Amino acid sequence: MGVAAGSSAPAGRASARVYPPPVLPARGTAELVFLPADRVRVALLHALGPVARRLVRDRELRVALVGALAVGAALLATLLVPWWLLALGPVVLGVPHILADVRYLVVRPAFHKRWGFWLLVAAPIAATWSGAGLRAGALGVAGAALIARGASWWKRALVVAFAAALCAVAWWAPWWTDLCFAHAHNLVALALWWAWRPHATRWHLLPLALFVLALALLAAGGLEPLVYRSDLFWSAPQGLDATVQVPWLASRVPGEWALRLTLSFAFAQSVHYAVWLRMVPEDDRGRDTPRTFAASWRALVADLGRPLLALTTLATLALVAWALFDVAAARDLYLRTGLFHGHLELAAFVLFALEGARRARPAA
Repeated sequence: MGVAAGSSAPAGRASARVYPPPVLPARGTAELVFLPADRVRVALLHALGPVARRLVRDRELRVALVGALAVGAALLATLLVPWWLLALGPVVLGVPHILADVRYLVVRPAFHKRWGFWLLVAAPIAATWSGAGLRAGALGVAGAALIARGASWWKRALVVAFAAALCAVAWWAPWWTDLCFAHAHNLVALALWWAWRPHATRWHLLPLALFVLALALLAAGGLEPLVYRSDLFWSAPQGLDATVQVPWLASRVPGEWALRLTLSFAFAQSVHYAVWLRMVPEDDRGRDTPRTFAASWRALVADLGRPLLALTTLATLALVAWALFDVAAARDLYLRTGLFHGHLELAAFVLFALEGARRARPAA
């Protein structure tokens, strides 16, 4: 998924599928708007000297460091201000990360150009807005297996059987399965990133190892003596303190395990946002060197169009403005309207796996 045209994947790994580059808008306004930010970045890179040259040229090292920093920042925020993290993360980053889902899981691989995608994947997943949850999402997963191109019949059958079993369990215990999926979908994003493109080095293992280690420490309570007695740890926005969020994310989980599970979710969700907003975009480009901010904006416009970008920008600003008055209501609105995205990620994972190609297109 991230190999430029004319390059080859490492031995033993599937080669990338290469798509035609998007037609980018003409240069102009974007350069003027983003020029200050681009100049600051160039100055920082010059200040770093040889280190910067290595980071610019070596995408795998750069993405690994971004991922490691994201894991570290997510862990620190989880230990210091977890309830604020759970409240404000969805409000500020929720809509942009859903936009990234649509861009990289639907538009870039051109699934939106298949009628079967809309009928058998998008339509069932959209039913999650009615409260169908994983019951509808499982149907979207089965639909993904049916429309996958080049997949053998037995692989399709296995996925459809898995989706049918998932749907049956969801009908039997809808609340429990939706709660479990809310936790699990953060891991689906990491799995998608890991498989996004062939890797020539092992740098990608660094953020994955740090993530697993941090998650294990949170789940085992290994960091409890450091933070749980701090007043800062228990600070929270009105209506979203521990007495609200722990029962919501870890209902019926006994004792201290409920708090640990909630903190694990806060941490994994934050890394989930970093995957879609920084790590996948870096790996999806065909070239190894990073774009300027202006070029990134023009590529975004080319992929999604100005109307959709304007709409999502307004939605994000509206959520943030609402949160200034009622953060609990703003977050709940996002969660109700954005819950489909986890099911979309799972369906896309199935499509990528069955079609057997990592997706990438040359950068413009």
